[in-house]
Amino acid sequence: MLERWAEIFHVLGNRERLRVLSLFLYHNDCLCACEVVDALELPQYQVAKSLYLLKKAKLLESSRDGRWAYYCLRWTDEIGELVDFLRVAIPRETCKVELARLNTRLAMRQNGRCVIGSRFDADEDDG
Repeated sequence: MLERWAEIFHVLGNRERLRVLSLFLYHNDCLCACEVVDALELPQYQVAKSLYLLKKAKLLESSRDGRWAYYCLRWTDEIGELVDFLRVAIPRETCKVELARLNTRLAMRQNGRCVIGSRFDADEDDG
C-alpha cells in the first residue's frame, strides 16, 4: 500500500500536474484534453504528458469519442479520500482563473461534447 501512495504523491509532486488535477477536483464531468489545454493555457504536449501520468497513476480514466479524448477522475474509495484532502489543500479560490476559463471553454460544447480543438495551441502557432 505504501508503494501505491508513493506513486501517487510522486505524480502529484509536480505543479503542472496539480493544476491539471485541480480542474477535475472542481468539475464533476469528464473533460476533453483540448478543454484542459485551454483552461490552463499550457502547451498541448505538456497537458498530454500530465494526463498520461495521472492516468498511469490511476487517478484519471479516459475514453475516446472520435478524435476527442475525455478524462475523468477515477472514483474509488482511495481516490475519494485523496480528493477530499486535495480540495482542502487546493481550495477552489486557488484555481478560480483556470476554472473560469474552463467554464468559458465548456460553453462552446455542442450536445455536451467538445467540437473544437485547443485554441491556446493555435494562438501559439501565430506568434
